Amino acid sequence: YRAMIIRNFDVTPCTMRKEDPTWRFALGASPVTDGHVLRIAPDDGHEGFGYASATPHMGSTKDTLQAELDAFRALVVGQDPHNIEAILASLDRALRGAPQSKAAIDCALHELVARALGVPMHALFGGQVRDSVPILRILAIKTPPEMAAAAQKLVDKGYRYLKIKVHGHVEEDVARVAAIRKQVGDDVHLTIDANQSYTPKDAIAALSRMAEYRIDLCEQPVDADDFEGLALVTRTVPVTIEADEAAGSLRAVFELVSKRAVDAVSLKIPKLGGLRNTLAA
Repeated sequence: YRAMIIRNFDVTPCTMRKEDPTWRFALGASPVTDGHVLRIAPDDGHEGFGYASATPHMGSTKDTLQAELDAFRALVVGQDPHNIEAILASLDRALRGAPQSKAAIDCALHELVARALGVPMHALFGGQVRDSVPILRILAIKTPPEMAAAAQKLVDKGYRYLKIKVHGHVEEDVARVAAIRKQVGDDVHLTIDANQSYTPKDAIAALSRMAEYRIDLCEQPVDADDFEGLALVTRTVPVTIEADEAAGSLRAVFELVSKRAVDAVSLKIPKLGGLRNTLAA
């Protein structure tokens, strides 16, 4: 073991333009994805990178992320990156929340340590479990025929897992699912993501009808704060119900799981504040 001291903490704004400028989901629409790339480095040639995603429904914009990272700089520079636990604890003491900027620091620290040790990052988390994972692609909200055509394009490229964005209008959303299933056939896995757009009763109505089209799961059908509504939907429909926006912290994940309010939880590194919290969840 050789101590290292972090000297550099560089933040670079990053804007990625979407292939489809009209892409939208129930919580909004944007032709770009914004964020910041974080680079941390000691003075020995190693470096680690993290990404702070500007996602308003997770609580951050590009400007607030910049301010948070600027505030965290003094807590990271001068520290030994091996002491990930202590550094992240200091961030939590300094500022409540801010999961996306904390995630960037967490990921950069883990990458830096893995590079310095000369091991794959999975070695820091107990080692490799699988050789590959299937990639899921998202179908943005459009008319049923447009979404069916977009689904076919992705299937033609070899994708077999598709997530259908819906926006809370029961008849339209059922029509979207029906059109996509008819287009792609029975061998493609379909999931639904409502991004909180249903009332509990509308979610039950929609999912009861969508079930015949073989839906693997439905993500966040109701408002993020409505754990009782989420539990009602989970108990009532035959489709697996997954929490996403509701699972915005380790504490929230604990509540959802202990109450069995959902069947599954969507784990996201920027939402939970990094790899360490995601593994804990």
